[in-house]
Amino acid sequence: MTQFDYMITSLLIVWTLAMISLPIQKWILGENALATGISIGVLLQLMAVWAILVWTWGLKRAALVS
Repeated sequence: MTQFDYMITSLLIVWTLAMISLPIQKWILGENALATGISIGVLLQLMAVWAILVWTWGLKRAALVS
């Protein structure tokens, strides 16, 4: 595996953990923390998907699609 593969795998794992932690955040920190947790999850998902597109299509084509 290349360093880029490890980065994609790490992003997917962190995003999954962020989604799993949402109910825990709500339970411990309350409703107000939920919006921040969801925002962080969306940003992590965006980064993971964009990294996969760059890995699959290359930077030029991924930038055109984005």
